[in-house]
Amino acid sequence: MRRAIVGVAAAACVVGVVGSLAYVLTPATMRGNAQNWRQDRLAFLKSTYDRIQDDITVDELDRTWATLCRLQDALALATERAKSLAD
Repeated sequence: MRRAIVGVAAAACVVGVVGSLAYVLTPATMRGNAQNWRQDRLAFLKSTYDRIQDDITVDELDRTWATLCRLQDALALATERAKSLAD
């Protein structure tokens, strides 16, 4: 009977030690601070999304500017040709 009691006590100690180690080794972000972890992750993802959107907007503006420059050059060339034909 004593062996059974000692075995149960030893098992309880092992479970307690393993549980304590699991708690100590768990990152602080996962222990009761889960809401802050989610908010930090959401803020990171939003900033990443905003940076990508800014890059897309800049690329679109660059393409629009290049198109406008080509149109302006084409209009200037057409105007010169029209003047030369009118003379």
